[in-house]
Amino acid sequence: MPLASQQGGAEALLMHLLRRRSGRFHLSCAFLQDGPLVEEARSLGYAVSVIPATRLTSVPNYFLTVWRLRRWARHMELDAVLSWMMKAQIYVSPAIFGLPVRVAWYQHGLPSKGALERLATRLPADGILCCSRSSQSFQDLMVPKRRTFVCYPGISLPPSDAPSPAQARQQLQLPASTPLIGMVARLENWKGVHVLIDAAERVFARYPDTIFYVVGGSHPMDPRYTEFLEQKIQSLSRPSQFRLVGQRSMEETSVWQIAADVIAHPVTGIEAFGMAVPEAMVRGKAVVASNEGGPAEVIQNNLNGVLVPKENPQELARSLLALLDDPQRRSRLEAEAVIRGSAFSVPNFVRRLDETLAELFECAANTTSSA
Repeated sequence: MPLASQQGGAEALLMHLLRRRSGRFHLSCAFLQDGPLVEEARSLGYAVSVIPATRLTSVPNYFLTVWRLRRWARHMELDAVLSWMMKAQIYVSPAIFGLPVRVAWYQHGLPSKGALERLATRLPADGILCCSRSSQSFQDLMVPKRRTFVCYPGISLPPSDAPSPAQARQQLQLPASTPLIGMVARLENWKGVHVLIDAAERVFARYPDTIFYVVGGSHPMDPRYTEFLEQKIQSLSRPSQFRLVGQRSMEETSVWQIAADVIAHPVTGIEAFGMAVPEAMVRGKAVVASNEGGPAEVIQNNLNGVLVPKENPQELARSLLALLDDPQRRSRLEAEAVIRGSAFSVPNFVRRLDETLAELFECAANTTSSA
């Protein structure tokens, strides 16, 4: 794992796996930096090593890290290594070259044929796990072709003592009956928070008391976007009713999702999966999302959610208003959303991961023995 602090869905997914535990594999962890996730993994009883890495452009550090990873793999007597991100594959594949160790890596995104994506794909691997069919279709365009498998991520189910929407509003000091429209996303341009801001004015025209909120912090790769959003919010007729509440813990984020009447997910790019979508659905929320990528694989339009064209604030506003106008329709979507969201539970993810890795490594072993 190249990261050791919570920045997005990939880190949350790793911790879901570690908390649930694999049924087929004994796991040990190597992080390429120190941080809170290291201590959390240790507290769960895993053997954890920290092998510091800096930028890939630092050639001496790169080779030192590769050498340390190779020594770690030998010491741990590993049968296989699963690189949790593309960056880890760039270190791990050279590190185990010539060792009797299988290697796979998890593609959490959509490869863009950039230099790092091309390098990671060219390095030897027995297979690549993709987080969705959309991710797989992009990866299959890369050269050379590698075996790819779809392994949908998992999200945590709400606990039995999860608050009701009314309790969630009270806990967050939100009005009891005011329409609430929420969004969970990092503050970076392609997540589309600006599209929701553009849609907000149309919602205010019919429901002037509506409160919008976005749960998520600034992203280090797009630091100016937060300032852009803050300026854009000030141009609204009711700027105080559109709130950027910042990064929150996973537990508190869940409360914000439960409190909402509707969750919006208007990404402007093609999202590989979008964990915030099934997370909201399993909590009984109607989600209005862009109709491409992972969200379009999770949501069955007008059955358990609503899909709209991306970068279209008019259609987003129309769909949000339609759900606020028709509580009965919203209730039907919410009930179906819980069923659909539950299909992406953490236990289902761990089972899929175990089965996929078993198939992948068995296939690789058969290929080697017949060569």
